[in-house]
Parts: sequence; structure tokens; C-alpha cells
Amino acid sequence: MCLTALASLVMAVPAFCNDAPRIARWYQNFESAVSLRFDDGLESHINAVIPLLNRYGFKATFMVNPGTNWYRDHQDFWERQVPAMGHRLGDHTMNHRGARDLEDAEYEIGEAARTIWRVYPKESKLIVFASGGGGKKWGGKEWEQAGPAYRQLVEKYHLIDLYNGKHPSLVVHAKMRTDELCDRLDRSAEAKRYQPFHFHHIGKPSLVDYLKALVRGIDLSVREETFSGFLQCITERKHRLWVAPIIDILKYEGEVRGATVRLLAPTWNGYTLALAVRTDPGLYDHKLTMILPVQEGMTIMRITQDNEEMRPYQRTPGEFLIDVTPRNSTITVQFKRT
Repeated sequence: MCLTALASLVMAVPAFCNDAPRIARWYQNFESAVSLRFDDGLESHINAVIPLLNRYGFKATFMVNPGTNWYRDHQDFWERQVPAMGHRLGDHTMNHRGARDLEDAEYEIGEAARTIWRVYPKESKLIVFASGGGGKKWGGKEWEQAGPAYRQLVEKYHLIDLYNGKHPSLVVHAKMRTDELCDRLDRSAEAKRYQPFHFHHIGKPSLVDYLKALVRGIDLSVREETFSGFLQCITERKHRLWVAPIIDILKYEGEVRGATVRLLAPTWNGYTLALAVRTDPGLYDHKLTMILPVQEGMTIMRITQDNEEMRPYQRTPGEFLIDVTPRNSTITVQFKRT
């Protein structure tokens, strides 16, 4: 419903025909979203990656294997220090060895999920999952090619499967240069899309890394200078990019796809909006950003979602932003004219 259609009945109501209140494509109305993912809980993640991320102020996702000796040797770091820094863990299976059968798959997937739930007791149980040890077969198929039983495990543990064909990602390897990665950032911002970057080892390749490269046919080690330069590129573009853990971005994407805003009751000094969502608020709990156009001479006085007061903020002239809880609710905006 267009507010100007009521202008003859309600004078001084702002016209929103061309620019109505709406949900932002990305959180806080950034132009695009970027995530940084690191697999296998490697030594270089502890010694190089996380200190660099913290220096630049970026939060990332670490796909870990809680059943391995390496993880247990650094359990306090992964389960207490990393979450306290604002980074997120993802389910990469307990041991990164695949599974012999469905019972083994239940353990590998489910116990890793339970571990991560314990690490983030105040967060939604929705977490990201990437099968580990795909070379090992169960049920006659690779991890990511398994049938309905595999998908049921993913659903049972509230996992978003990064290998289900719906979540493309850029695997960063040794031959990629900093300027190539920076170009990807610019292209994603121009297209207003989500760009995930997927890393493994950071630093000078070890003998093990060389052997892995021979097996894989590609060297997944990225030199620290390349990675540091990439973080600098992100910093130079941070006014355009929402850099966040994968789960935050995928939650927001899901919420936006299932959300609508409808004008209910315009008055001379405000209006009420109905927010409707299709996602489960118990799982999809990331704040949604709404854009509220403001005409010249209008001052927003108060905004509430149901009975909860919202704090508006600005990133661009002529628009106020509010971050609301993704639930079926009413949002009331009160303003005055100067």
C-alpha cells in the first residue's frame, strides 16, 4: 500500500511510493557480505591466522575436528579463547576420517555438533557443516554424495551443509595473488553478493603440505604475506563489506528470503509495519536490518518492535536503519516535522 494514496485523507503523511520501508539486502545495509573460512584447526591458524584476524578486527569461521589429538592438545584455545574473540567454530566431523557406516556417521557428525553447542551455549543450535575425510566411503558413496540418511543427520543436528551444492565458495590456493583476491572483493561489492573465501594452511609449506599437494593435485598453502595483504584489502573496503562468520551470513540470507514488510496504519505522525518471517526464530536469530526512508524536515522520535524500543542509526543521508529481531511482529515508527 502506498502512503500517498492516503494523502487526501491524512494530511502530512510522508510519501513512500518510490522508497518504502524495506529490509536491507545485507546486515546494516552493507553492499555485500564476505566470510573467511579455515579448515582442519591447523597450527598456522593458532600461530598466524587468528593473531592477524584479531589485529585487523575480522571474525572468521574455523572448521574443526574435536576428536583429534591436535584439537585436544589445544582444547582450551578452541573452546574458550576462540569464542571469546568472536570467532565461530564449524562442524568438520570429529576425526576427519569419513565413516564406516551410518552409525559411525552419526557419531562423527553428531558428536562434533554437540561439542560446538557446548562451546556456544547462548547461541542458536544452527551451525555450519562440511564433511571431513571425504575420501573415506560409507554406504558406497562419498560423504557429500550420500543419500537420504546422510541428509537426515544434517537436519537432525541443525546443520547447514556447505557441500550441498547451494553454497559456492572460493578455495584459495598457493598460486593465487593478493590482487586476484582483492578483485574478487570488488566484484562481489559491485554485484551486491556474498563472497566466501576458503583457506587451509597459511604460511610456508611444510613437507606434509607438499605431500598433500601431490595427492590433491593442488597446493592449498597460502603464504602469510598474501593473506596479510588480503586482510589489508578488506580493511580498505570495510565501508562496503559486511565481514562475518559464515553462520551469521547464512542466517541473514535465510531470514531475508522468508521475510516481508507490510504497511498497516499510517497516521499524521507515524506509521505501523507488520514484519512477517518464515524462518524458525529459535534457529534463525540474527538481527534483520530495516531501512526507513526519512523525508527532509522529518525527525524520528521513537521506534518500537512490539513493546521493545529500537535504536535507529544512519549510514547514508535520508535513511535510518534499525536492527530488529526476525519474528512475526509489529514495528511502530513515530516522528515529528520540523
